[in-house]
Amino acid sequence: MIRSIAALSVIAMLAACGQKTETSSAAATPTAEAAADACASATGDGIVISDAWVRAAGEGQATSAVYLTICNAGADADTLVGAASDAAETVELHQTSKNADGVMTMSPVDGLALDPKKSAVLAPGGSHIMLIGLKGPINPGDKVEVTLEFANRAPMPITVEARGMHDGGHGH
Repeated sequence: MIRSIAALSVIAMLAACGQKTETSSAAATPTAEAAADACASATGDGIVISDAWVRAAGEGQATSAVYLTICNAGADADTLVGAASDAAETVELHQTSKNADGVMTMSPVDGLALDPKKSAVLAPGGSHIMLIGLKGPINPGDKVEVTLEFANRAPMPITVEARGMHDGGHGH
C-alpha cells in the first residue's frame, strides 16, 4: 500500500511537470533572449524579478510550480539556492529535461546560476520552483507568497499571482 502511494505521488509530480500546452495569450512567458536583452540594460546592483506567476491547482492537486524571470543586475554572480512558501509542505528548485530515450523527466537541482547582467528564465518545460504538498487549492487570481533564497544576498519575498491554463499559464 505504501509503495503504491509513493509510486502515485511520483507519477503525479512527473505528470504535473511534464504537461505542456500552447497558448496564444499575450501573457506568454518571455524567451531567454528577450529576458537577456532586458537585463543587459538594467541599472542598479540587485536582483530584479519579472513575469512571476504560479500555476493554478485545483482541490486535491498535490503540486504546482512557480515561474519567473530573475535578472541579476549586479556586477557579481549569485545563485538561487532555494525557495520557501507557506502554500506547500516542500519547495524545491527543479529542472525538466529530456533523457536519452526522449522522455521528459524532472529532477531537483541544488541551485540556479545567476550570471552578472544576465537573466535566468524559469518557465514551463525548464527550470522552475516546485511546490509539493499543497496545503490547499490555488485558484486563478490567488496570490501566493514565495521567498527566494540566494547564496550571496538576503532572502527576497515576492508575491506571485495564480494563472490557469487559459489566462497565460502554460501548464507545467
